[in-house]
Amino acid sequence: IGRYVLHYADGEQRELPLVVGEDVRDWHVKIHAGQPATYATEAWTGPGGTGGLRLDHRAYENPRPDVEITTIDFVSARTQATPFVVAITLE
Repeated sequence: IGRYVLHYADGEQRELPLVVGEDVRDWHVKIHAGQPATYATEAWTGPGGTGGLRLDHRAYENPRPDVEITTIDFVSARTQATPFVVAITLE
């Protein structure tokens, strides 16, 4: 449904795909109920929608840990899904 484009200090770029069922699930709890994402964990659930809402947490390893990431683009694949990011942290 989208991808992250990592921009490095040396001008190189790398892409990390965002795939439903692997990296995220629908935020409506009833959709994908009982089906965990392959690489993500459930970070939050709360009221909303017709059966509750959820946010998943997905951590990635930097493909080039020795080079500084200067910016990250979040790019939608323009599908029926509407991906969004709540927060990004770097360690």
